[in-house]
Amino acid sequence: MKHLSWIPNALTLSRLLLCPIIIFLELNGYYLSGTLLFALAGYTDYLDGKLARKYQWETPSGQILDPLCDKLFALIFFTLLLLLDACPNWFLGFFITVALFQSFGFMVLKFVRGLSLSQLYPLPMGKINLGIQFLWIGVILIDIYLRNSFPRNFHFSPLFYNLGYGLVATCHLVTFFRYFFYHHTRLIPSPNQSPTSHPEFA
Repeated sequence: MKHLSWIPNALTLSRLLLCPIIIFLELNGYYLSGTLLFALAGYTDYLDGKLARKYQWETPSGQILDPLCDKLFALIFFTLLLLLDACPNWFLGFFITVALFQSFGFMVLKFVRGLSLSQLYPLPMGKINLGIQFLWIGVILIDIYLRNSFPRNFHFSPLFYNLGYGLVATCHLVTFFRYFFYHHTRLIPSPNQSPTSHPEFA
């Protein structure tokens, strides 16, 4: 079934292709439809990984494409929430800053230190962090739908928003430092250490 190995990558790209449609729906007041499509897009992130592992459809391009699309997907929707007055400015700035540092570290490891993609395989913590981000975006989209459809009955408090964004930011930062401490000897190796002396990811 190797000839079907393109399916996970197609699912990954479909996540990004759904973004303009969801953005259009949300910005034009079709909040329920936008939220349901977001849930579908988020499900593709679970499905592409499951299929790739189950049928051994992992590809080098997929190992780069999947985490890249995940970061773009989260960035797009946090930006959308900012436009909908449902995301604080500090969080978006924080999210972009951490993502840039992480991307810079990846480029150093891949192109300067010469590590293979198998050695840069994402840690489980990264997927947990991503799941928390997707879940939080979904919660906020549901809140936007509820307060626009039932304005007198449903609305999350500012405290809930602050605690939620604080939790997401903390998870994002902890994940970044987990990557950094895993790779710090690769980024700044000792004089007697070769670039590939560490074991690969499980």
